[in-house]
Amino acid sequence: MSIVRPIDIWLAEHVLPLERRFHAVALRICRSRDEAQELVQEAYAHLLELEG
Repeated sequence: MSIVRPIDIWLAEHVLPLERRFHAVALRICRSRDEAQELVQEAYAHLLELEG
C-alpha cells in the first residue's frame, strides 16, 4: 500500500508544472544536459526529504 504524503501532493501540484523552467535554468548553470537533469533531480530529492 502506498502512502501519499502532503509534500508529494504539493510537489505534484506546484513544482512539477514548472519542471521545464527548472531544467532551462539548470542547463544555463551546468552547460550539460546530464548535469542539469541531475541538479533538478537532486533538488526534488531534497524537497521530498523535508518534513512539514
